Order: sequence, then C-alpha cells, then structure tokens
Amino acid sequence: MPRQKLDEETRKARAREANRRWREANKEHRANYRKLWRLANPEKVRQYSRDKRIRAETDIDVFVDIIYRGIVDRSRARNHEMNVDRDYLKMMIGRSKMQCALSKLPLTFKKDHPYVVSVDRKNSNKGYMKGNIQIVASCVNTAKNALTKKQFVTMCKAVAENNK
Repeated sequence: MPRQKLDEETRKARAREANRRWREANKEHRANYRKLWRLANPEKVRQYSRDKRIRAETDIDVFVDIIYRGIVDRSRARNHEMNVDRDYLKMMIGRSKMQCALSKLPLTFKKDHPYVVSVDRKNSNKGYMKGNIQIVASCVNTAKNALTKKQFVTMCKAVAENNK
C-alpha cells in the first residue's frame, strides 16, 4: 500500500509535537547547555537583556514577561506560593488603568523611572497569589516594603505632615 503524503499542516503539527516531547524529556540537558552558553557568551547575554528591556518599554507582553520572571525567581528564593501567571498580570495592569493602586500616580513601562509598574503583595507574608497582588509604582513599592496598607498610609501621612 503506498504511503499517503501528509499535508504541510499535519507535518508541521507532528514536528512540533515531537520537538515538545524531546524538550520535555531533555530539560536537564537543555538547562546545562543554556548555562554553559551564557557563561561562554556574556556580552551576547548582556546585549539581549538590553534589547529586551528597550522592547519592554513599548510592548506590554515583553514587559509582563520580565516582571513575571522576577516574580517566579523571588517566589522560589523565598519559598513562597505562587499562582499568578502572565495573563493575570497583564489583566491586572490593564485593570489598573496605568495608575498606582495606592497613590494614583501615573505608571510607566520605562525601566529607570520611579513610577515604573511594580507588583506589590498586599500581605507580604503570603506569596504572589491571585487576590494578594496589586499594581503600584516602583517607588511606592520600595517605600511600602513589608508594611501593611494601614502602616504605610500612617507613615505617608506623617511624612506629609512634617514636610508642609
């Protein structure tokens, strides 16, 4: 019986699935390869990071990817739970209407700006969980640190009162 010629879409779908299975079966090998490549190519890694940061100023998907990676890394380092994904972060940023949840300052995606979008945990003892995060300006998040909202507001009022 002659072999039936596969259409282009079916062939591509099978190749994608085979590649996915190979990646899944070779995670450790791929991680080691990436690590060695980064060590051997530090300038390319720096340039890629710079380019991605520039793209993040105009592309919300790139920006969300960067802050998502930071959240994943911090959650692992602190051994915190996390159930936030990229789509949820993008939705929260959209819902914020580019205003800080605590100060109503206008937000930006520009890296070195004090009002750059930042993800704050409402309760710092919990992880990055849906319902426990809010979108704030980076400077506000830095100032809030591990304070509760009530403590933070009290501190802000005291600063404002003493600087009239």
